[in-house]
Amino acid sequence: MVSMLWLSVMREERRELKRQIRRLRSVERKQGEFISTLTHDLKTPLSAICGAMELLQLQKDQLTADQQELIQLANDGGRKMAELIDDIRLVFALESGLSHFDKKRVDLRDVARETIDALEIPPAIAIRQSYPPTATILSLDREKIIRALGNILSNAIKYSPKGGTIE
Repeated sequence: MVSMLWLSVMREERRELKRQIRRLRSVERKQGEFISTLTHDLKTPLSAICGAMELLQLQKDQLTADQQELIQLANDGGRKMAELIDDIRLVFALESGLSHFDKKRVDLRDVARETIDALEIPPAIAIRQSYPPTATILSLDREKIIRALGNILSNAIKYSPKGGTIE
């Protein structure tokens, strides 16, 4: 009698667990659809704005210095927004298991140099680079590490005082 009752309870628990799993998968699917729609809806007008700014920059010889500066600020802001939107997609993909790491053996020194070379460093900020004399080979996703290191260095540049040095 006890074992029949126990089996009945276990079956009901199992059914309830399956219902909860289905609900969770449905929520995850809806969340993915939301993130996809959100990022697409943000990127579409942003692309138009960035395209317009690029066209204006082609005519910079007809613009005043103040106008050129405003266009550059808009371009920089547009690029930053695009990066943030891509970061939202990446974080969601990583958390949901939809993204994978393309691990390859790379020299970390090369990754650091490439990241620093791609940055727009204001003249009032210095970056002091120091690398070990021998290769530092790691197995990692080069693009994701460049993106993460770029974000860290961009923040360091943004919050460093004029005349500051980032090491």
